[in-house]
Amino acid sequence: MKKQAENILKKEKIRFMNIVPVGHHNLNRNYVFLVKGQEDYILKIYGKDIKYLCEKKALEIFASFDETPKLKAFGKENVYPWILMTKVEGQLLQEKWGLLSTENKIILLESIGSLLGRLHIEQHHNYFGLWKDLSPASPEKSFIRYRMKNDEKIIKKIRDQNLPNTRLFEKAFEELSKLYKKLNPEIESTICHRDYSLRNILVGHDEITLKGLIDFEHCQIDDPAIDFNTLYQHHMLDSKENENAFFKGYEKHKSRSEDFLERKKYYMINLGLHTCSWSYNTAHDFFDSGVGLLQEIL
Repeated sequence: MKKQAENILKKEKIRFMNIVPVGHHNLNRNYVFLVKGQEDYILKIYGKDIKYLCEKKALEIFASFDETPKLKAFGKENVYPWILMTKVEGQLLQEKWGLLSTENKIILLESIGSLLGRLHIEQHHNYFGLWKDLSPASPEKSFIRYRMKNDEKIIKKIRDQNLPNTRLFEKAFEELSKLYKKLNPEIESTICHRDYSLRNILVGHDEITLKGLIDFEHCQIDDPAIDFNTLYQHHMLDSKENENAFFKGYEKHKSRSEDFLERKKYYMINLGLHTCSWSYNTAHDFFDSGVGLLQEIL
């Protein structure tokens, strides 16, 4: 894939000194390269067209945000779609979080909340799922039907694989069915990042400045509460102090739903099941983390 990356850069007349693989190439989903040159870029080659389309659409929508990468070029190399984007300077929060002081975490979390609130008010829609112009099917306007269809696919995928932990999964499915009746079906949909977490947030060397947000390939129209769950999953909002700081920033722009606690439980279960549904044979550490999350919630 590195050779294809070099071909793309040559065709686009991008001068570079070196290209360095970054990201999880072992998962065989996407291939991401740091392009080192007079100006550094990120070149991302996608295994699935829809991931490319979602990221491209999101970067176009959020082009005015200082914190997001900017599109340089995009296209296809053989059958693989790709995007060349600017490199956002900063360090992955995943590498710094455990070393930060309590005070610095509070400062950062308020900024992290504020950025997410700004993302969530950029556009509002009356449907859920892929953008209309990207979806081959009519969008789903009912929030509950959208969630049920999504969960049915996850449940089928888990059952078809005959995975271990069957009793835990069945208990999780049963809990989801109960939660459908507790969630407000009139929730407003917005553009959601859907992987808003330590691994995609960049911070400055001063450890208190939020520098950027990356990886928009999962971005689509959804319930804004779904973007809180990865922060909880990574234990960023475990303390009341941390949670308050995050929502202080978020609620400068947008309010939480009144059924926030029910949605939190729903999405944590959903996330655990989704993680387990794809990871058992390809990334067992992800599978174990999904099982651990379900055990913690249930």
